[in-house]
Amino acid sequence: MRNLALIGCIFGILLLAGILILEKPIKISSTEDLFNLQDNQKVYVSGQVIEEKALSNSRLIILNNNIEIYCDCNKLPKLKDKSIQAIGIIDNFSGKIRINVLKISYVN
Repeated sequence: MRNLALIGCIFGILLLAGILILEKPIKISSTEDLFNLQDNQKVYVSGQVIEEKALSNSRLIILNNNIEIYCDCNKLPKLKDKSIQAIGIIDNFSGKIRINVLKISYVN
């Protein structure tokens, strides 16, 4: 009986993990789109970096569509005036909605 319960639990965990990994990100094109989303939703943003601020362990990147994204990418070169694409997670921090980057890439 315990073996059957263990197999059922493992199957359920794998099923939930698969759903999270295969979930398509929601495309965001403006800051107004952020207010319709919930915490921990996966989003896709793209644009040209107009401003970049170094924080203690991360960077605040502001895109040309006024979307602010946070990434732990201190080892990357400066991104200002470059076009980027990013996939991130919506987070509500101190009453302010922000995007924490999971993956970032340059656009040629």
